[in-house]
Amino acid sequence: MHAIQNILQRDLIKYHSKIHNLIKLITTLIFCSNVLNCLPNDQSFLEKMMPIDEMERNAPN
Repeated sequence: MHAIQNILQRDLIKYHSKIHNLIKLITTLIFCSNVLNCLPNDQSFLEKMMPIDEMERNAPN
């Protein structure tokens, strides 16, 4: 019984760290999107950041 409890605790710790990493990732993504929204989003700015042909190549069909 005690061994099973140890295994469950270990799995819970692994699961918790995965959730923690996921939350960090989500907050980072939200922060980055907020920063991008503050930047000027006109076409010329985007072209400077990434050439238009590269944008078309990366765009989903």
